[in-house]
Amino acid sequence: MLRSSVTTLARLAIACLGFAGISATVTAMAQDADRRADAPATDREAAQAADRPVADRPTRDRVATDRAKPAADRRMQSDQPRRRQRQMPIDVKDPAGFKQTTDETLFSGPQPGEPLPALKVRGVGGKKDGEAYDPVAAAKQGVHVLVFQEGDGVGLRGLLAFSRVFKLIASHTEQPLACTAVFLQDDIEAAEKKARLILRYLPETTQLTLSSDGRDGPGSYGLNRQVGMTVLVVKDGKVFDNFAFIQPMLYPDAHVVGAIAKALDVKAETMTAWVNPTPVDMPGKDSGIAMRDGQPMRDRPEAARTNGAANDSAVDVARPEADKQRRQAAFREKLGKLVGSGKVTRQEAAELMQAAFGPAEENNTRGQSDR
Repeated sequence: MLRSSVTTLARLAIACLGFAGISATVTAMAQDADRRADAPATDREAAQAADRPVADRPTRDRVATDRAKPAADRRMQSDQPRRRQRQMPIDVKDPAGFKQTTDETLFSGPQPGEPLPALKVRGVGGKKDGEAYDPVAAAKQGVHVLVFQEGDGVGLRGLLAFSRVFKLIASHTEQPLACTAVFLQDDIEAAEKKARLILRYLPETTQLTLSSDGRDGPGSYGLNRQVGMTVLVVKDGKVFDNFAFIQPMLYPDAHVVGAIAKALDVKAETMTAWVNPTPVDMPGKDSGIAMRDGQPMRDRPEAARTNGAANDSAVDVARPEADKQRRQAAFREKLGKLVGSGKVTRQEAAELMQAAFGPAEENNTRGQSDR
């Protein structure tokens, strides 16, 4: 009935007006009415939705937001385990128990009690940037931690995690204490590029260096090529303890931290408190750059501690997350440019992003690199 009524009205309009243009327009209106009358209910509802005012239609931003919600939920869920891992306390164990965690005894580098040979390296960043020097001679007195590893893969992330714990230890003692990371790689230029990419996220208490002896390292050290990371805890120029990791440590090893405690003559309970600070005691939240730029409260001027303390505490809660997002965006942009210029591969860029911020950012890095 609706179709016949509309068609009749259209014909009457054509007969009365007699204009060709109006005839074509009205005929089109009639045909459209016929199609709507024959359409199933779902199609009619879609047509009615199309006739809604512009203000009632979903905007592009609303559609994008709705589509992004599931992805955001997935990212939040994937972050939960990583956040729990970051909150896991750092243990301090007797270094003598380290070999019990390996299937076989591995030897790499000078053993406990042996004097440390001279070591020629070139500094990357920090006070020794571009300088060829001997870190053993520079840290002859006190405790010196030497880390030999490849400059890529899991070792980068493990080094960042260990360097943050080392900074906490250094902030609690006045004893001479140093940490030197030596990258062992046949392609020295590639190793330096990767080292400089993570440099800003590394606390200043750890000095990055490059060895000119390739992956095998200096011959006088007798490093095992099959070992992913060799950590030497040195005291007064002699090896205090030696740790050979088949795979580089991803998180600070409890036995290594225990060896540092023994070398410093610090009780395990005291060291545990040092490396597991409360939020108030922490010099920075969860990132090397925050600790690099931040100052512990006890190191700030007196006025900063007494004036505006309430405002400072509110700002300090929000600042770390905003700073982290800003650094992530800047780091992804730099990696994208390096991939686009062919200086690093996408896989290398993903590994560097993972080393700096954790595995949850890997997909974001690849997306940035593809662009």
